[in-house]
Amino acid sequence: MGVTSQAIDGVPIGPSAGSCGTAMFHDRRIVVEDIQSDPLWADYRDIATAAGLRSCWSQPLHAADGKVLGSFAIYQRRVARPTPDDIGFIEAAADLAAIAIERKRHEDDVALAQAQIRLALERERDAADAANKAKSEFLANVSHELRTPLNGVVGLIDTLEREALTAAQQDILDLIRQSGATLEHLVADLLDISRIDAGQLSLQPHAFDLVEAFDGLLKISHAQAQAKGLDFQVRYGPGASGRFLADSARIRQVLGNLLDNAIKFTPQGRIDVAIDLNAGPDSSASRDLTLRVSDTGIGFGPETAARIFDRFNQADTTITRRFGGTGLGLSLCKALVELMGGAIAASSESGRGSLFTVTLPLAPDQAGLAPPSGQRAATNDLGSLRVLLAEDHPVNQRVVQLILAPHGADVVVVENGALALEAFKSGQFDLVLMDLQMPVMDGLTATRAIRAHEEAGDFARTPIVALSASAMASHQREALQAGADLHLSKPITALGLVAGIHQALGARPA
Repeated sequence: MGVTSQAIDGVPIGPSAGSCGTAMFHDRRIVVEDIQSDPLWADYRDIATAAGLRSCWSQPLHAADGKVLGSFAIYQRRVARPTPDDIGFIEAAADLAAIAIERKRHEDDVALAQAQIRLALERERDAADAANKAKSEFLANVSHELRTPLNGVVGLIDTLEREALTAAQQDILDLIRQSGATLEHLVADLLDISRIDAGQLSLQPHAFDLVEAFDGLLKISHAQAQAKGLDFQVRYGPGASGRFLADSARIRQVLGNLLDNAIKFTPQGRIDVAIDLNAGPDSSASRDLTLRVSDTGIGFGPETAARIFDRFNQADTTITRRFGGTGLGLSLCKALVELMGGAIAASSESGRGSLFTVTLPLAPDQAGLAPPSGQRAATNDLGSLRVLLAEDHPVNQRVVQLILAPHGADVVVVENGALALEAFKSGQFDLVLMDLQMPVMDGLTATRAIRAHEEAGDFARTPIVALSASAMASHQREALQAGADLHLSKPITALGLVAGIHQALGARPA
């Protein structure tokens, strides 16, 4: 006795399509005792004869919902009528076959669905990657285009401050400086938010003194508060001193944003700053730094508290009209604090002021390491330093010349990387200041070419400082990998440029 099962796919179905096709068409068991004489097999009799088949009993296969899946058939090589036992066997076998077919189809459907999901996820991932890449490239270009003219503004302000000015001229310069600082702050905040979104913002922990880290910022805020007629008080808690390892620049950025808001939104009254450090039994263990900034300003209600750290959010539209601002400051504070493993909270009452509390973990500086040399005040004279400046923007060329002229440096200016390489090969230079985005040959290519020239000729390594309006972390890495000793992001102040030069030269300025 031969047994075969067939799925519905590809099998002819009709009122006279053999045993199986007819069983599926009528959805009932079809018993053909003699294939040679039964009209249902008229179209298939030759095939059956060639196979030696004489009888066929077919049972429809049903899915759980009653749908016909196929048929189960028993063939014999003799004329035969099924017994009750045969019928029971056919029905049981058909049920089992239906279960097997339905399970297989279900598995195939699941596998297909999983494959489709994987394909969709891959497409979404590729689209997201492409969008992130486009966003990063756009941000890099926007950053470069904004920072390039801003570098000229900030640099020229620094040089003008060294001139003898009338009181009226000094007032104008102060206004320009304030506007430049506001624009620089806004560009930096936007770029930081974008870096965080792209996962490109990384912390740079270093050793720092807790009191020294806040001293300059608090003095500036104190002066700004006094200019508005506000009382400004700072309190250091017991034990709130010492040297620690953390990204002090980012901590200052957070505190600075909170202080800026307190001063901006406090028309009258006072601002209090409290800096505390939990003592802890073990001096080698991590400590919790707590920063509190309270004010008697306009405050905000409970409906605002839930969204106070959202981006582009202020208490209401009248806040923007009265005080200005983008609503980015607090959202950036929250992102930075969480990146540093801390927490930030706010409490307030409309019309009665606000309190912002930041808690950050600090690791003690066990090695007593010095802060990066670029963070110190660089006042040393540069003497007869011969500097090669590769910069295509005329204003930025002039800014660097004006900054370095009082320090006695001799600056040779070229406008692209190819000319920089040519000048370097034909001249003697103590330092190279290299812009990264230039025509003809970019700064990265020129830096690699200079390093290759030094290596081929066994020449001493000349310090190269990359000056770039591209402030993304990836661009900084590219500059260092190309052979630069330091990357300085524009806009560059006179103090920052001179300090960077000292750092690149390996000097230890006071």
